[in-house]
Amino acid sequence: VNFDDFGSSDHYYKGAWVLHTLRNMLNSDPVFFGLLRDFYQQHQRSIVSTEEVIAYFSGYTEKDLRPFFTQYLQHPDIPVLEVRQDGQQVMYRWRTQVDQFNYPVTVFIGEEPVRLDATKQWQSMGQGSTKAIKVDEARFLVSLEVVE
Repeated sequence: VNFDDFGSSDHYYKGAWVLHTLRNMLNSDPVFFGLLRDFYQQHQRSIVSTEEVIAYFSGYTEKDLRPFFTQYLQHPDIPVLEVRQDGQQVMYRWRTQVDQFNYPVTVFIGEEPVRLDATKQWQSMGQGSTKAIKVDEARFLVSLEVVE
């Protein structure tokens, strides 16, 4: 991952984190582990390209995962979930280098987990304060930024 820019350390941990993020984005262990098992069974002792992996994963999950993998594999920056206060409402959106990065993420509002279907467009998560929001960093390789 981003081997040409060897000064960054993302090639050490990023691959495992990408798969862990995919697992939690899918929000279904049977689907995720079935995907890995079936992919291995169909491709053992084979050489496959990144494109073949993405196409297989997308077909198996019935989701377009190309933007997901493009963001994580071709860009050193991880997705940023931007949040902002708009009166009483808390707004959120993704900031990524890839268009069509429309994937869910879990955040905590206080202690309560909330799953957001984030896109690159501003959306409301309801009334509240940006100060109470934290990304579920144990399950998603994303960062959170409060913006004006």
